[in-house]
Amino acid sequence: MTMSKPSLSMLTSFLSSALLIVSAACSDDEAAAPNGGKEDAGNEEGDGSTSGDRDGGDDLDGSSDKDANSDALVQSDASACVFAPPLLDGGGPCGTIPFGKPAVAFVKKDSPAYDGGVLAPGIYDVVAADRSSAIPGSWRETIVVDDTGHYTRVREIDQTGKGGGGVRYWSGTVSTASDKVTFAASCQVYADGGTGGAANDSFDYGTDGKLCAGGSFDYGVLGIRVKLVRR
Repeated sequence: MTMSKPSLSMLTSFLSSALLIVSAACSDDEAAAPNGGKEDAGNEEGDGSTSGDRDGGDDLDGSSDKDANSDALVQSDASACVFAPPLLDGGGPCGTIPFGKPAVAFVKKDSPAYDGGVLAPGIYDVVAADRSSAIPGSWRETIVVDDTGHYTRVREIDQTGKGGGGVRYWSGTVSTASDKVTFAASCQVYADGGTGGAANDSFDYGTDGKLCAGGSFDYGVLGIRVKLVRR
């Protein structure tokens, strides 16, 4: 049996039908894929990172936009932060603990105004001492404040640059009002071992306002301003 060769018109018709089938299949695939089957370049970067806060504002490093400035957070009261109150009975006279920093030398500097603020619980060490005069000397002090308004203090002052005036120790209650801080002592022990009765020390006072991290406060007496930073 002899088979006839396909004519040119038959081949042309067959190819046209095949192209129509392929075209229809591709159209169906594109219709099923979002954005025509293309990657969403507006949301996904080629390096795998995302542009835009699709997860509610969290950045890729795990931090939230609203927390970007948390280091500079200023609190209006201590209730906004939670502190582990330090132990007041440090084993020293009046329950004090040892100094936490070496003595700092006086620096001649005018003192700005004090603005008061909340004194948060913590252990504070003197890190700077400004003096309105050029008289040399140094200041060393550690203050412990708990969450019930009690404190201990240990202090040593060299007011002339010719030697320290001896270490003194206190404990009692502490309170603040406006731009003043008051340490009401129920225990005083002097460098020579002598003791004193109850006494109130009231000083000009101000804080840096950062109670959650790096808190500090200043107080001033007799032309001297000291800065204490919480450990």
